[in-house]
Amino acid sequence: LAYVIYTSGSTGKPKGVMVGHQALTSHCQAMLKQYKINENDRVLQFASFSFDTSLEQLLVAWLSGASSTLVKTNLIAAQDLLSLLKSHAITVANFPPAYWQQMLKIETVARALPALRMLILGGEALALSLAQQTRDHFPVLTILNAYGPTEAVITSTIYRLPLILPDNTTYIAIGRPCENTQIYILNAQHQLLPSNIPGELCIAGTGLARGYFNRPRLTAEKFIEVKVFGKTERIYKTGDLARWLPDGNLEYLGRIDNQVKLRGFRIELGEIETALNQHSAV
Repeated sequence: LAYVIYTSGSTGKPKGVMVGHQALTSHCQAMLKQYKINENDRVLQFASFSFDTSLEQLLVAWLSGASSTLVKTNLIAAQDLLSLLKSHAITVANFPPAYWQQMLKIETVARALPALRMLILGGEALALSLAQQTRDHFPVLTILNAYGPTEAVITSTIYRLPLILPDNTTYIAIGRPCENTQIYILNAQHQLLPSNIPGELCIAGTGLARGYFNRPRLTAEKFIEVKVFGKTERIYKTGDLARWLPDGNLEYLGRIDNQVKLRGFRIELGEIETALNQHSAV
């Protein structure tokens, strides 16, 4: 194992996701090619160390020879963080969309970040309005919408926003699978679905976690073997609803269950329900 990171659980008990060194290495190799960070970059390390995105922010920067700028806490006020980004001339930054929204409320945000060349947004759905606001403030900035669960090691798909969003755009895609990753859209019988038909987004490849720590039943439920294109593959069932688009990108459509995300944090409503039911007044 490389690490175990806990995420919320529907039964009220957090579940530990076990990630091996091979999976983490596979992910880092894919991100090195995807982000093309170099020794001249200064990468912001914003994510908490209890959040797997912190590993991507640190390891990909170090493996590229870039420097990392650490923040003392990810609860830092947007104005203070903007000053930090400016003083360190940060070139690459990764934020949850909800936090980036706070940054955009500062009128001087674009003028304060002349060195920024790549912005990665992930951890929760990217709203079309926020994507358009970001493009309005930063006309030539490389903006990436990243998607991926902890069980598939941080980032599974990436979409690069065009410089000009078409007038008929109604959503922001989550893009195409990263290297070493395969995405399948399956129905309830674990059969492949064609383009435009919604189904469960399932992930395969060398970047899958081993499973959940001391939770064999849950591991067997979420990590299964299916036959696709004539061969058996181990997949992770994300619980996310998505569909393939005609251009080869993926559109995220929400959850199949009641899990929600707030500011990048996975929240199981069942976990809250379990906690409330333990109160003597309930």
